[in-house]
Amino acid sequence: MACVTEDDQLFKICQSGDLEAFQMLYNRNNSILDRKISGLEETPLHLASSFKHMVLVKEILKYGNHMAKARNGEEDTPLHVACRQGERDIVEELLKACSFLPYILNKDKHSALYLACSCGHKDLASLLCQRMIFSGRDGISASCLRIASSKGYKDIVQKIIEENPSLASRKDDYGFSAMHLASREGKDEVIKTLIEKDSNLSFLKDNDERTPLHLAVITNQLSIVDALLSPTSLNSVQVADLMNGVDKDGNTVLHLAAINDNLEAIKLLLTKRPIKVDNANNEGMTALDILEKNQPSEAEEDASGAAIPERAEIIKELKDRKRPDPISQTTIQETSLNNMQQALMTSLNDIQQALMVSQATMQETSLKNKQQALMVVAGLIVTLTFQAGLNPPGGLWQDSEQGNQTNHEPGKAIQNKYVAVCEFTSGHGISLR
Repeated sequence: MACVTEDDQLFKICQSGDLEAFQMLYNRNNSILDRKISGLEETPLHLASSFKHMVLVKEILKYGNHMAKARNGEEDTPLHVACRQGERDIVEELLKACSFLPYILNKDKHSALYLACSCGHKDLASLLCQRMIFSGRDGISASCLRIASSKGYKDIVQKIIEENPSLASRKDDYGFSAMHLASREGKDEVIKTLIEKDSNLSFLKDNDERTPLHLAVITNQLSIVDALLSPTSLNSVQVADLMNGVDKDGNTVLHLAAINDNLEAIKLLLTKRPIKVDNANNEGMTALDILEKNQPSEAEEDASGAAIPERAEIIKELKDRKRPDPISQTTIQETSLNNMQQALMTSLNDIQQALMVSQATMQETSLKNKQQALMVVAGLIVTLTFQAGLNPPGGLWQDSEQGNQTNHEPGKAIQNKYVAVCEFTSGHGISLR
């Protein structure tokens, strides 16, 4: 008959939760509190927490609160174990024994809050969150923020980023931020909370140079896609940059939707402006190329006939928006260049002719203006000459009845001799000619 060791007895007592047997064993050997059962390296408190025996947990803590900080082979504390099991009462009892427990990390660098979130124990996670302070504890807090975001625990996310806003942009070893994980898992409320805190979080990239929008499209999270492309805090240029951004393989969100055959995502993206449908990835393929290449076989068409018309409509729309092929584009460019050259030559000829006409017009106008000026001058000269002849300086001699005794003739100029007047009038007559 095999001999039953004390470790075997202790394990069975913790497994069954036999308080009286534990007390008897402890009275014989009080060192059992620190005992780590061979192979498992679990203390009695780890075992009592794992097997959900609240009475036994209290009894062990009564003998020594220090046991709450004990570590097993995975460096878990009893709080880590209780959080995996979702045992709220045990968690509260352990926190009474040591309030610092939530900040202790295990071998995987996980806190008790991280484990509560990852195991889906939201109420327990909220309890731990309220007991913790996240400012100044970036490592612990960042991992808790990311796992809470992926689970959609909005209240926890909100508390962490309020106390330590910089954590929202912290990434894990894969380059995933809280926004990446919430987008991938389709957690609308968390996305809204993060965008309201900082809209630039939408542009964070993981190790594959993918934004949260890329991940939302890959996992077909349509509500997230719509939310990321419709934030009021982003202008149209930023939305276009986000929508047409590429990953390390040159894939846009439209490429990724086509690769994953997410037809609903493609339809949604095509309603957004200004999405670029003709971008080629690193393999030189557009989203249309990928869809056409991945056309389902006849057997697949029979199995999913409902999707065939939808696929055909999408392919048609992409073809309607498709860019011209390079040869056609070159022809268009050459034709455009020739047209520009012809237009330029025509314009130059028109300008030359216009200048010639303008010059001739100016010459004709100048000649007419000269003629008109000469006519005006001639008219003035004729007027002056006629006036000088009718009314010479000094007046004219009257008849002899006025008492003039000198030799003169009536009607002759008084101050000039006849010859002088004739010369004056003759000179002006010559000017007239």
